[in-house]
Amino acid sequence: MKQKVKNEINVESAKEAAREAHRERWATPLAASFTVLHCLAMFVIVGWWYFGVPQYKKIFDDFGMALSPMAVFEIQVSDLVVNYWYGLVPVIGAATFADFLLLRWTGRNLGPGYVLAFGICLTLLLLTGIGIPWYVLRTEFAR
Repeated sequence: MKQKVKNEINVESAKEAAREAHRERWATPLAASFTVLHCLAMFVIVGWWYFGVPQYKKIFDDFGMALSPMAVFEIQVSDLVVNYWYGLVPVIGAATFADFLLLRWTGRNLGPGYVLAFGICLTLLLLTGIGIPWYVLRTEFAR
């Protein structure tokens, strides 16, 4: 009877060790992959605010158009990025580092499936950071 209990404990500990090894093996590569993707998405958003929105601002100023509060907000954010771009470098660096640590912790403690879900959701969230402002400015231009 005691031997059977010992064998069950050994089997359970072996299964847990295999789960942990699987999580360790995939945690860092998945976290690094999604961190690079998120960093690229952040640079695309900053590029949109730095290069794209000022072009719309010039068009709106040339035509003297009245803008919605959302479009005014986007233009103000763009002005902030254009004037203080050097302040974004450490912010993006810190966000990238925190993103990697969070994704790696998630992979080690919860498993690779959670990293995939969290990484995809955050990527989509970051991409809406360019999709929504683009839509707002296009609709303002179409009015």
